[in-house]
Amino acid sequence: MWLQVIYLNVFYTSIVLILPLILVLTLNVLLIRTLQESKRRLRLNSLEHYEGRSETNITVVMVAIVIELVLCHTPDRILQVRPYLIRRRLS
Repeated sequence: MWLQVIYLNVFYTSIVLILPLILVLTLNVLLIRTLQESKRRLRLNSLEHYEGRSETNITVVMVAIVIELVLCHTPDRILQVRPYLIRRRLS
């Protein structure tokens, strides 16, 4: 019984929610930094009026993906943990 609780609550949560969230956030931060550096180089290399709209759109999409990841997986984790918490409280 306890192994099932540990698997479902700790291992599964870390693999399904925490690890992907950390990966997506890390990769997004690296990508945003690269886009900002690219935008800065383009401005310095004769495109003084470069606005970087496509980079801004990419950043918005990446933030939306992170929010979607959290919003879709967190309720599932709450629903999975809730019965164990209720049983523990009643015991």
